[in-house]
Amino acid sequence: MNTLPQSSESDPLLSFCLRVAERRENWPPGENVLAEQFVSFFGVSAFAHFETLSQLCVQLGISVSVRPMPSELRGHNLSYNGSRAIVIADDQSFPGANEHTLLHELRELLEDSFVQLGFVVAATPEDLEERAEMFACIVRSHLAQKTMFVWLQQAENVEKKWLRYGAYLLAVLGGIALVVGCFLLPAFEDRALEYRRQRSLDAKRSNLSR
Repeated sequence: MNTLPQSSESDPLLSFCLRVAERRENWPPGENVLAEQFVSFFGVSAFAHFETLSQLCVQLGISVSVRPMPSELRGHNLSYNGSRAIVIADDQSFPGANEHTLLHELRELLEDSFVQLGFVVAATPEDLEERAEMFACIVRSHLAQKTMFVWLQQAENVEKKWLRYGAYLLAVLGGIALVVGCFLLPAFEDRALEYRRQRSLDAKRSNLSR
């Protein structure tokens, strides 16, 4: 059973969820709304790598650790007696995977706060899983867009005109690549997991046939 802090004043996650609930006429909100308001509310900046997001979680009262986990698990979260924690698998190989998983687990913890307030967002556990994946993708895409705008501002300082235009182009293309990568990452992870499962099954069959 989850037991969360009762006062939103001392609980940043609960405070955020309360603010979202108070400002929404139509319920439940889409993950794009939650992601955009999350980035704005907590002031998540561009270039927010895993260490930055982990520090944010610590400020929100969530401990973060990276540990060995079963191959089918990328992360796990728990909330009990006012304590929250997120555990990330230590063998994720894709760039951005740790950030994505951390945000996924954080979205599930947000749902606990919404439930406590009486404003349930996800209809089922399966719905929450899909929403958490989308939330992580959208938050990272927002941060990617912020990063692109930083690059565009830096490009303005290039003195030579043709080099400046080239820098603009690189900034835009790089930003687009980052955004696309945010949404493709879950598919890459699923394929990699399926590949590992298939290799494991093939190895077992090979051993049995000997």
